[in-house]
Amino acid sequence: MLAALPAQGIDRATRLGLALAPHLETDAWRNLAAHVAGLARCATGARQTLTAWLGDVLAYGGAHGRGSSRNAPKPPGLDPGTLRNAKMVCTRIPLSCRHDT
Repeated sequence: MLAALPAQGIDRATRLGLALAPHLETDAWRNLAAHVAGLARCATGARQTLTAWLGDVLAYGGAHGRGSSRNAPKPPGLDPGTLRNAKMVCTRIPLSCRHDT
């Protein structure tokens, strides 16, 4: 799944989240959000990883004036409340502090 991510805009990708480039352009952010949402749309497993990735993309967008979660692509099968929660968790817990439990 990591190989399916675009190289542009991502500093580091793990199964617990994404560290995005500090100065990601708005169009690049939107493309990345759409790409990760597309992965979530096609995936049959690894829902937790994809939810964390989407949470990180949404948190980055909110912190850098890219718009709210309502403006980001929404993959089917993920409730909007789940995306809001993922964004909140990813905003509050840095990638370096996350663990499986």
